[in-house]
Amino acid sequence: VNMNPPDEVLSFFDTFTMAVHKCLTPPVVGALLGMVVAASPLRGIFVDLEHRADKAPLEWLFDGIYSVGQAAIPLNMMILGMNLSASQNAVDESKLLSLPTMIGIVVGKMLLMPIVGIASAILMHKYILDIPDAVHSTFYLVSMIVFITPTANDVMVMVELSGGGAKEGIARVFGLQYLCAPILLSMSVTAVVAVASQI
Repeated sequence: VNMNPPDEVLSFFDTFTMAVHKCLTPPVVGALLGMVVAASPLRGIFVDLEHRADKAPLEWLFDGIYSVGQAAIPLNMMILGMNLSASQNAVDESKLLSLPTMIGIVVGKMLLMPIVGIASAILMHKYILDIPDAVHSTFYLVSMIVFITPTANDVMVMVELSGGGAKEGIARVFGLQYLCAPILLSMSVTAVVAVASQI
């Protein structure tokens, strides 16, 4: 009698384990732990909830973590700059994306995504949500802002950590997005603000 589980069960378990391992990266685990602490009475250990007078027992730890967190955006920009520099010196052109591909990504992210965001906000307003008048313009503005911004630098950090060979190509896409952002982002923000004020 064969006591080993079938190969389908093993492959499903292996795939599930690999997916959980890939999803539970240190930033995700940190964010989940942060939500647990913020939603529980543990929050009072790290932050003085009553007087904001830095009297919590572990406020020194919170202040230290907060100070380290302030360095995240400058570090992301340095990583992006290093990868942009490396993409200029790349010997292996196969690691880089072609210009039509990069233009397609920029058009998709900075022209088509704002259209999707505006259309989804209008559809939510007309058919799905009934937001109170006092906050509805702000709500729809924030929901559309998510669609119009360039790709976050955090993606560059994830590409860097993954160890893949595409980091130079992704850095060039980011650079092209930031190059087009003054014109395309200005148009998108204008359209989004106009739609949010009219809804």
